[in-house]
Amino acid sequence: MPGSFIIGMSRLEKVIEDLRRDLERYSQKPDANDKFIQMQNQVISNLVIAFNDLDTLQYAEVWESIEDTIDRIERIDPELNAHNILIQTRPGTLKCSRIAINPFER
Repeated sequence: MPGSFIIGMSRLEKVIEDLRRDLERYSQKPDANDKFIQMQNQVISNLVIAFNDLDTLQYAEVWESIEDTIDRIERIDPELNAHNILIQTRPGTLKCSRIAINPFER
């Protein structure tokens, strides 16, 4: 996997905070451009919306681990083209469903 979801979220959060801090400093200048401040506030708002949308991915860490495992297994056996994965979402006796997803069929 090229990156880490959790690391990416941390980086996005830092970018948002840096932009907020820089805009706050800029807005204190006597010659601060109101139009620029409005545009930057909109950019920051859009980034916050995107961050919050991504932050709702409940199983992001699990999926990241699954993708890493799939990549590792397929390097060992390149002929594999499907994987069965069991994810227990609550403690207790297993009562399972099967979800088959084929991203190549649309």
